[in-house]
Amino acid sequence: MDSIKLATPEKRKLEFPLTPMLDVMFILLTVFIAISEARQSVHDLKLPEIDENDSQPAVQEQDIVTVLVQIKEDASRFVDGEPISEEEFETLLREQQAAHGDLLRVHLEAEEATAYGEILDVLLKLKGAGVQDVSLAYRTRTSNASED
Repeated sequence: MDSIKLATPEKRKLEFPLTPMLDVMFILLTVFIAISEARQSVHDLKLPEIDENDSQPAVQEQDIVTVLVQIKEDASRFVDGEPISEEEFETLLREQQAAHGDLLRVHLEAEEATAYGEILDVLLKLKGAGVQDVSLAYRTRTSNASED
């Protein structure tokens, strides 16, 4: 008599997918490296020393020359309220820096919607002219201008 063979279930090989786990590990490693690098990139801040015996500041406030630079949304530039071209802007910066040196203070004001590239361009020109004292501000749109 022929014997009946019963089918036995095949033993499946259990596999653990490593690719997703490796992806997560590399992302975590990248995040931890970025965080540790950010903590190490602290800039040294050099503050002037104060002479306790000297009650008068080294530079009088009236000696400081302040220049207002404005950047509009359309990338137009104004210096002390007057429109100025890019070439004239660079020339003016160099002249002001040569005339006033460390007493030159530039206040850079940009509208909220001004492209960052335009602001960066002005900052690089200030740096190229040797301007050390720069303050930044931005102007927001008023609520009345946006409502129609």
